[in-house]
Amino acid sequence: MSQGARDKRSTAMALWWLGMVDLATHDGGAALPHLREALRVFASFGMNSETIGALEDHARLAHLLGFRDVAARLYGAASAARERLTLPRPPRAEPRYLNELSVLRAALTGSDFDVAWAEGREWGLKEAVSRALLLHAPAALG
Repeated sequence: MSQGARDKRSTAMALWWLGMVDLATHDGGAALPHLREALRVFASFGMNSETIGALEDHARLAHLLGFRDVAARLYGAASAARERLTLPRPPRAEPRYLNELSVLRAALTGSDFDVAWAEGREWGLKEAVSRALLLHAPAALG
């Protein structure tokens, strides 16, 4: 309906939710275009809270696709943006977020997580969005 009404914000919200469902079912190939378009629209409208949430979902997606260092950078960038803009994560999302970070930290060797996290924290929101939009599915996923 929102696409028919040319309501870009509502369409982006719907795509974001579709992308989150795709992530929950571990379908990275389907999640990528949904999350990418949602992030692009959120950023273009200055929807900072949604942009940061979509960045965190891009981090989850990067991890799912095997790009662990990218995931750590995006999580770091989203964390720093939340702090700078005083936009805390919803309390109900915090346990899942902490679990995801723990799993990602365990998947990276040595101090790789800390280095990537620190690099991402240096990015501004605009740079983080630009880098997240570069995420691609491995050839096996299409």
